[in-house]
Amino acid sequence: MLKKNKQKGFVTWPGVNYRKGEFNDIPSHVDVEKGDTIVTSGNSLLFPENITVGTVREVELEQGKSFYSIEIEFSEDYNNTEYVYVVTNLMEEEQKELLERRDNEME
Repeated sequence: MLKKNKQKGFVTWPGVNYRKGEFNDIPSHVDVEKGDTIVTSGNSLLFPENITVGTVREVELEQGKSFYSIEIEFSEDYNNTEYVYVVTNLMEEEQKELLERRDNEME
């Protein structure tokens, strides 16, 4: 998500340059600028909230499109990573159950 306004999107890696990715599904009415910080939203069972993912490098809006094309630079040099932490989510099953209940109630 964008740190400054908590707008959520999806980060993808197109597979070309290990330092650059894309931040997708950000509507054109959202304020996005070069240099903005992208962090994890905490909406995933995999990543906690507010871990820096990268910074916005380019923002484009093609004519007639409703969503930005956003290029980001990852904060981590994945080609030079030596140490990582593997974290076990002790609450994963409970979180899954709560999400399922929520989804069932919304139907």
